Amino acid sequence: MKLLPLSQGLFAKVDNADFASVNKYKWTAAKHKKSQTFYVLRRQKGLGQQPTIYLARELLGLKYGDKRDADYLNGNTLDCQRSNLRVTTRRKNKRNCKAGRLLGAIWDKRNQCWVSRIWIGSVRKYLGSFATDVNAHKAYLEAVEKL
Repeated sequence: MKLLPLSQGLFAKVDNADFASVNKYKWTAAKHKKSQTFYVLRRQKGLGQQPTIYLARELLGLKYGDKRDADYLNGNTLDCQRSNLRVTTRRKNKRNCKAGRLLGAIWDKRNQCWVSRIWIGSVRKYLGSFATDVNAHKAYLEAVEKL
């Protein structure tokens, strides 16, 4: 694994095998509008070419116009190692996220931690408290799988 330098003093993790081919471009860490998430992208100018290229999509071979999404298995959008990436449908990808936040992850102001809970019928079940929203989301997804 190597660290690919980005804008804003950030770095993306990429596999050693991919580093040489992606390091020849200038990559940017662009913040998502609705969340604190950064995505790795670069701009490409020219007639008939895609203006924005996302690193994860490029590594997965998703061409411009492909309706499928790149998904980050661990939720870290700066981890662009192939073991952390998968191709998924837009619908499945949206199931993991709602309005810029991870499903099942709720910030508890009073206790200063992330909690996870799920509705089963008309009953809300507490799944636990977690240090990160990603861990709370994982607990939620495990509960969904069990149900």
